[in-house]
Amino acid sequence: MDFWRILIVLAIVFSLFSAWKDYRKKVDKAEVEEEKRQAGVSFLLKIFLLILVIAVFIF
Repeated sequence: MDFWRILIVLAIVFSLFSAWKDYRKKVDKAEVEEEKRQAGVSFLLKIFLLILVIAVFIF
């Protein structure tokens, strides 16, 4: 059982890292403030969904 928990934690860490890289790439490429805001909202939604997945696995 511990193996699966470690695997889930590693998947979550990888997902957060990937979302952060995607966010930074979009912000660096953005030319106007609206594109930066959209990138931020997308990043926050990914974090919210990951928290939701964690809650489902815990409870």
